[in-house]
Amino acid sequence: MRRTVYIETSVVSYLTARPSQDSIVAACQQITRSWWDVGRVMVSAYISPYVIEEASNGDPQAAEQRLAALRPIPVLPVNPEILELAEFLQ
Repeated sequence: MRRTVYIETSVVSYLTARPSQDSIVAACQQITRSWWDVGRVMVSAYISPYVIEEASNGDPQAAEQRLAALRPIPVLPVNPEILELAEFLQ
């Protein structure tokens, strides 16, 4: 059975961002790209409408890159428990 993974916004942001000069951020970007190319195909990945909303913000070209990377990933339905958790986490 494949593991289920929730992709949150920072993952796609690291994936699509310009290469960073900061060594720690650059390492996170490289790890994310490696996982996206290899690890992601070994799991069942999902996103929420909130990830799409957050990924849509900011620079229009960067947002389009984030959204393009997210398009193949199924979107989870929103239910009352998710809404409560989202409110709690804000």
